[in-house]
Amino acid sequence: METIVLKIIICSGILLGCYYLFLAKEKTFIFNRFFLIFALVFSYVVPFITIQTQKTAPTEKILFQQENVQTVSYSQIATPQEGFDYTSLILPIYLLISGAVLCHLLFSIYKIKNLKGSKIVYQNRRIKILEDDTPPFSFMDTIYISKDYFKDGNIEDSIFLHEEIHVKQKHTADVLLLEILKILSWFNPFIYFYKKAMITNHEFIADEEVIHKNKNIKNYQELILKEILKQQDLNLIHQFNFNNTKKRFIMMTSKNSKFAKAKNYLTIPAFTALTLIFAEKAYANNMPETESKNSNSLQSADNTTKTYHTQQDIDFKVQQERLPNELKKDTTPKKTKVTAKLQEIKNTNDDHTVTDLAIAPPPPPSENFVQAEFPGGNNELRKQFGNAFNASVLGKNEKSNMKTDIYISVDENGKTTNIKADGKIAAFNNEAVRTMKEVVSNKTWKPATDDGKPIATVFRLPIAFNFQ
Repeated sequence: METIVLKIIICSGILLGCYYLFLAKEKTFIFNRFFLIFALVFSYVVPFITIQTQKTAPTEKILFQQENVQTVSYSQIATPQEGFDYTSLILPIYLLISGAVLCHLLFSIYKIKNLKGSKIVYQNRRIKILEDDTPPFSFMDTIYISKDYFKDGNIEDSIFLHEEIHVKQKHTADVLLLEILKILSWFNPFIYFYKKAMITNHEFIADEEVIHKNKNIKNYQELILKEILKQQDLNLIHQFNFNNTKKRFIMMTSKNSKFAKAKNYLTIPAFTALTLIFAEKAYANNMPETESKNSNSLQSADNTTKTYHTQQDIDFKVQQERLPNELKKDTTPKKTKVTAKLQEIKNTNDDHTVTDLAIAPPPPPSENFVQAEFPGGNNELRKQFGNAFNASVLGKNEKSNMKTDIYISVDENGKTTNIKADGKIAAFNNEAVRTMKEVVSNKTWKPATDDGKPIATVFRLPIAFNFQ
């Protein structure tokens, strides 16, 4: 999710920069309007687009490192004390702010709809004559105008035509689209600049229509200047202010550059390039020839095994440079392919002990102690764990030399009663626990015995991944 949000913000920022750099000073107002709308929608959609490609996905090797199992006799695993997880606050804060923005939008609409005045129909347009002395504006299909502008049953032509353009071209819909996106993504700083650019461009469109019909720029500018001194405290409308008016006056007398149309066509490769950059890639499967080579190497590797023993005489077989068929199975979500490679490593003495998870040190096992055994053996346990492990849930920054210790509690009846993971990376710990729970679900172990009597045990299963 973090990657998608980042793509949306960066893509919307790049397109907004292109607008200000190439289009904002050109008098291609209609094109500019739809460019801003499409750029904004495109930024929110492109991370979810999937591009099919015939290229083979770059192989991400996982060196799945095995260590010996250390078995202890105990009845229960104590839950380790954990610090407060601040990430749990992200969703409530997001919903709280989104709710506040939604309430502000609804209140703004309510405030406009409840302005005091009388409704009339003027030249087939809905008009609301306001009692307060406010500058004229439009919202949805209604033009709001002060009673001072409605004299002798008429409205000044330039004012009416300006607001009529806003209504005819449904400029309010553009503003409402931005407000909805603001509710969903208030954290995107560029959304506020998009709104400013859109409203300014709406004014350019209306001004151009008025000047094209009345031909008198000076009188129209004087009319606009009279409205700057009047106060407007309404959201969702095209307000008068000095900076906005200054830009409008400059645009009224400016001309298009020689490359205005060429700049419009340049937006096509821009959107194409951004699609290739920010869309998700779906790579083709590996060639059958490659799979055949892997199968041959697997067959030859099966002939070489090595046995290690712990202090409790636990046999554990580790295969050298073996690529098991079980680990070839694609268990990752769509669009991500991960291949796993099993690698032999030497037994290491880990500083972590059972007491690190608040487990009381058990008495040493007797000479007749026999460890609990997973159905099919401990090698089968590791195979199934590797087959079910989903590396795609880990962030790219986390995929480097990850390791954890999995503590599995098995009671005297061979049932798994608890599973814990003790490592430095929380995401890796969570996936390791999830995977192990999936593997041992509905499985009955051969319980450990001491002097022939079944007992509850806890043993440590070290897991280490190295991504290349």
